[in-house]
Amino acid sequence: MAEYHADSHPPKVSLTVGACRDENGRPWVFPSIQHSHASYRKVGWTSSTGTIQAKSRLDNINHEYLDMAVTPTFNELAKSLVFGTELATRMNNNIATIQTVSGTGANYVTALFLPVPLRPKSVSIPNPTWTNHKLVWAMTHVSQVEYPYYPPNTRTVDVDGFITTLVKHAEPNDVIILQACAHNPTGVGCEENLLVLFDSAYQGFATGDLDGDAWAVRGFTQNLLSTPGTNHPGARLRLAGMAQAEYSNTPRFEATIVETIVEDLHTITSRIKVMRRERWRILEQTGTPGAWEHIEGQVGMFSFMGLTGDKVARLHKEFHVYLMPSGRASICRLNEGNVAYVANAIGQVVNGHRD
Repeated sequence: MAEYHADSHPPKVSLTVGACRDENGRPWVFPSIQHSHASYRKVGWTSSTGTIQAKSRLDNINHEYLDMAVTPTFNELAKSLVFGTELATRMNNNIATIQTVSGTGANYVTALFLPVPLRPKSVSIPNPTWTNHKLVWAMTHVSQVEYPYYPPNTRTVDVDGFITTLVKHAEPNDVIILQACAHNPTGVGCEENLLVLFDSAYQGFATGDLDGDAWAVRGFTQNLLSTPGTNHPGARLRLAGMAQAEYSNTPRFEATIVETIVEDLHTITSRIKVMRRERWRILEQTGTPGAWEHIEGQVGMFSFMGLTGDKVARLHKEFHVYLMPSGRASICRLNEGNVAYVANAIGQVVNGHRD
């Protein structure tokens, strides 16, 4: 990021971070978030003992510490978002919910919690995966095992390799990390007493359908063998205690904002789909060597280009297009002003020359 900001080259594009940008390259803030912020800044007028006083909704917000990382309304909304209202209600006694500091915080608190009751010998992590998965679990001293997920040569999910690795390495009480919108986990590991850890960071960003993107978590949960009516408050309290020890408290105001907004995913998911399709179209139209159908078929914020490390380095050095070293590109940072530049740069790198 520092290198990108220091780069003075006029056409430069960073596709590294999964953060949405508008057509001018500025951060795109959901209209619902803007509206919610504005509504809290609105000033009303109240009469007290005959005196007219200005009063903002912000005056009513409690900025004190949260109670053991608990924001009841936020937690209930999050639970319903992930599991669906019907399933969340039916399995309420079997679900422990706390608010954390971002996705890294959620992964970290979970990684701290699971080794206590389970004592896993290993955690199976997809290759490739989010960098923080490995960093977080390295803090627990639980052995890490990589399972193949997306081989660069096939550019498709390696289901056989995934299952073979789990059968070979996973033992009872071991942990498997799956990305909720990526592949179907049900039917793998249940009879081996494995614990599946879903990282559901992009629910809604794959298809624009919050319920549809939750199919893996909900389908898996439907098949869980649980004891109806058995309450497990200890799990939530232990999670909250670990979170409190790590960072004390989570943001209250942001949780309040979330509680007031309506879904606002269709605009950004539609734009991501358009940019993904446009980049694929330009690569095909310009006759860039190779098969690029996998780009159009992928979903969500990110795309694996299948570019080698030397080509990623050339994009960076010669065209000032920044990708992750693995070749991952953040589609949500493309816009009408830079998508053609990026696609043409990729074409020239793949062709081995520059205009």
